[in-house]
Amino acid sequence: MRLFKPAWESANEEKALMAVNKLIDQATLMRVAKESQNKRVRQAAVEKLSDQDALAYVARNDNVNDVRKVAMKKLTDQSAIADIVREDIDISVRAAAIERLTDQSMLTDIALHDNDKNIREVAVGKLTDQSIITKIAKNDVAFCVRKASISIIKEQRTLAEIAKEDENPQIRRFALGKVIDEDMLKDIMGNSRYADSSDKARLRLDKMETNHKNHENTRTRQQALAGKAMQEESWGKYKEIVSRITEIDLGMSTLIRTES
Repeated sequence: MRLFKPAWESANEEKALMAVNKLIDQATLMRVAKESQNKRVRQAAVEKLSDQDALAYVARNDNVNDVRKVAMKKLTDQSAIADIVREDIDISVRAAAIERLTDQSMLTDIALHDNDKNIREVAVGKLTDQSIITKIAKNDVAFCVRKASISIIKEQRTLAEIAKEDENPQIRRFALGKVIDEDMLKDIMGNSRYADSSDKARLRLDKMETNHKNHENTRTRQQALAGKAMQEESWGKYKEIVSRITEIDLGMSTLIRTES
């Protein structure tokens, strides 16, 4: 039996916290993080830890989610972080861990194989390999994961292929909404085996054509007004015409945003 307990073991929480705040020795802080019965005291110790092995131990083994999160957020070891993503029993800890994961091979493994669709969705959003992103967009079983993948696909031909051929109408619609290439839209309109995709592609093309025509008409009006302004001798009239040109410019900007 010990005659004297260290101050961090005090039953008085504030006294124990004050003792931890004075500690600098990593071995002692690790002991506090492992042995204290008070979660706030353990958390305070973890916040002062820098040893990666000690942090990894706490992140894997503490029985309180918040303490594990604090330890995990100080980890830099990508393997340890990936293990937490794969193994922690609490989804909030796993989600916090994956936000710190940057290793592409580990993210790919999680995005392809994790059992939780929400974790796969977050992992997909951090991928950079377009071939892997496309594979997930076409094959994952969860709509949210597929949608997240489609959101970051850069290749118009790939988006058009999904919009044209995918069996899921929501996926087709979402992918088609990201297709802006007129040739790709024409391909979807003419070759999709799904009438809804063909119809939506045609509507997009019709809208684009209308906007292009409006754009040309606006430019013609601007040029006519600009020529008239140059001929006006009255400064007041000149300013009035220039103001009208500016209004047309603003209208055209709105038109372009609507088109895109």
